[in-house]
Amino acid sequence: MAYALRESPAIRDLNVTPLIDVLLVLLVVFLLATPPLLNRVDVALPQDTPPPPEPPERIVLTVAADGRLLWNGVALPAAALAPQFAFEARRTPQPIVALDVAANARFEEVTGVLAIAQGAGMRSVGFLDAP
Repeated sequence: MAYALRESPAIRDLNVTPLIDVLLVLLVVFLLATPPLLNRVDVALPQDTPPPPEPPERIVLTVAADGRLLWNGVALPAAALAPQFAFEARRTPQPIVALDVAANARFEEVTGVLAIAQGAGMRSVGFLDAP
């Protein structure tokens, strides 16, 4: 028994139907995915901000036990305190005044300095901590 191998004409041709199906599915996927890519959303990104302003100058006003006043280490007569505060209150930015009060300084002297500072328009007056 001899069998003859014959090739049929249908086997020689490539079946392109599945290939066309895959291509159509890809085409539909790309058509559905393309419109969201074309719709642009404008986003307001933050711009460079200017550097923060420099901190104001710090003035150390020392109230000694004997009533002497030292303005940044320089002796200051009590009569010159009000004009000095008025001058500093007009500066921009207004400096910070830090009171360094001796432990045995008189209370009336300290409250007098605070009243003069407030009357001159100083907005930032504080106390230094003891070391």
